[in-house]
Amino acid sequence: MNHLTPAKLALVIGATLCGKALADPANIPDGIERIVVTASGFEQKLTEAPASISVITQEEIRQRSFTSLLDAVKYQEGIDIGTTRDKTGQGSVSMRGLTGEYTLLLIDGRRQNNHGDIYPNNFGGNAFNHVPPLAVIDRIEVIRGPASTLYGADALGGVI
Repeated sequence: MNHLTPAKLALVIGATLCGKALADPANIPDGIERIVVTASGFEQKLTEAPASISVITQEEIRQRSFTSLLDAVKYQEGIDIGTTRDKTGQGSVSMRGLTGEYTLLLIDGRRQNNHGDIYPNNFGGNAFNHVPPLAVIDRIEVIRGPASTLYGADALGGVI
C-alpha cells in the first residue's frame, strides 16, 4: 500500500504551483495591459470589456506594412472588406454578416460615416477618404457585434 506522506504531498503541491508560476509571465508581455475606451464609453481593461474587441497597435501596423485602414482590419475575425469599390474607389467594411451601412467608423470618437444622399450624384462611401495616414494612427480598436446602445443604429454590426 502506497500512502502519501506529508513530504510527498508537499512535493506534489509545490510542483503544481511552480508550473503555474512559470506559465504566467508568457500570458502578459512585459506586464502591459491593453486599455480600451470604445466598447463601454469609459476606459477599462481589454479583458474586462463587455464586447468582442481587437486592438491593432501602432507597432503591429508598422511591422505588417499595412497601406490603408481597410488593409489593417481585413485580417480581423468577423470582418469582410469585400472586393467591390464604390464610385469614389473606396471599399466598405462588413462586420458579422451585416453590410457596411451597419459598421460605424470613428476617428478619435468622431463619426466618419455619412449615410444617405448627402453627397452629390449619390457619391457615398466617403468615410475612408477622411482617415489619416496609418503612420499617425496610435491604435485601431475593432468592436465586433452590436454597439447601437452607445453609437446608434449604424453600429449594429460593429465599430472601428
